[in-house]
Amino acid sequence: MLDHLKKFLKVDLRYKWLLINLVFGTFFMIAPYIYMVCPDQQVLTLKGMLCWFGLNQAFFGIGGFMEEERMDGTFTNLFLYPVQFRQYFIAKALQIGIESYLISLLQIFFFSLCNVHIPDLLHFIVILLINDIITANMGILFLGFTLKFRKLGSVNALVQQIIGFFSGYSTDIKRYPQIIQFVSYVIPLTYTISLARNNTFTIHPLWLLIPVILSFAFALFGYAIIQNDISTLRKRGDTEPMSLS
Repeated sequence: MLDHLKKFLKVDLRYKWLLINLVFGTFFMIAPYIYMVCPDQQVLTLKGMLCWFGLNQAFFGIGGFMEEERMDGTFTNLFLYPVQFRQYFIAKALQIGIESYLISLLQIFFFSLCNVHIPDLLHFIVILLINDIITANMGILFLGFTLKFRKLGSVNALVQQIIGFFSGYSTDIKRYPQIIQFVSYVIPLTYTISLARNNTFTIHPLWLLIPVILSFAFALFGYAIIQNDISTLRKRGDTEPMSLS
């Protein structure tokens, strides 16, 4: 697994322009949300957007890596060897989590240069780390669905935006109607965004346990789907997932 992780990180380091695009592209993706709100809301919005960025990377990186393997012609090898497949996708999740976390820290630095300072920085970077674990688990669930339904990958960005909206990435969910809030509290990202915006560690332990438990439930469900999909594909004798239609 560590060998796979090293390989993934080395490959990304080779493509410097891709990294530059990811680092600075993230800044210019988030910045409009920050500067269209009142100054006293900028830090809260930045925290929400950086938590959502973890989901963005998990869905594109973990949820989309099967499509990359198909395009590279290496999916069949993973498909044939389940132990290798498990190690491979765990290493991929770790790679995405590490890169997402480091890029988020860079965004904090960039926005501090633009006079948007996070006062409770230690608290926030700890929550960001927990958030990346939680969003990685959500990415595993999305990977399961994209393996089962190939066309689902084409609405990846839409799914991210919907989850971001329900999680309150750009505004407090308390402003939403009750029916929307009900959906929000089923999404683990809602809790980490709320924790990030709370500038103290004096929070009820359950508020932290809920998103962790939810996300691991999502990951286990996703992994069960992946195992079932691989078994089905082997029986069918091909490596093409089922159609969404």
